[in-house]
Amino acid sequence: MSKSSFLPLIACILVLAATGANYGLGQLDVPKPHRLPVESFPSKIGVWSGGPLRDVDIDIARALPTAKIVERVYTSPTGEQVDLMLLTATEDEDMHSPQACFPSQGWKLSDIQAIQIDGDPGTRMSAELDGQRQSVLYWLTGYFPPAPPPNEFVRKIAAVRGHYLNRYKNMSLFVRLITSDDPQGRKALTDFTTALHEPLRALKATVSSKSQSHAAPFKF
Repeated sequence: MSKSSFLPLIACILVLAATGANYGLGQLDVPKPHRLPVESFPSKIGVWSGGPLRDVDIDIARALPTAKIVERVYTSPTGEQVDLMLLTATEDEDMHSPQACFPSQGWKLSDIQAIQIDGDPGTRMSAELDGQRQSVLYWLTGYFPPAPPPNEFVRKIAAVRGHYLNRYKNMSLFVRLITSDDPQGRKALTDFTTALHEPLRALKATVSSKSQSHAAPFKF
């Protein structure tokens, strides 16, 4: 068979491949945060007792339309207090950063440090307003990848793409702690953060079990 006889067949294969790739790639889900049931987060964490939930500022609620926010102050038996805010949303744009919003509210930031909190990247800093200096700790957690496409070839492409994506853009939970910026307050912050690990893991597990089958790496 001459080379020219293969040309229609090759052209047909290329058209089918292009069509399949276009369809398959069009089915790739863009990773989205999963909104977590933060309203069920316990008011008692170890020895720490939580006060009443604080009202969410109406301007903040309007600015973060897909977000659910809960905030309360937790108090230790010896009187130390830590303000905890949990924010979950279905859009990355609503997972805000205190380094952006604090200065706009008049806070002066200093001593900004990148740290790790239970395996997740976090930030510790000092914030001062009207002569009051606070210690602030915040981080993102709760990553859930999108469901894999049904086609095996496209799944492999999705796996490669997911390997190079910044996984921290697809977190479901923002955690922020504030306490007084003094030795007693900083110790309280450390103790409370340690006490938070287990209840936060339990909160993330409410939807992570649905995503475990999606999280396994694909093999070529």
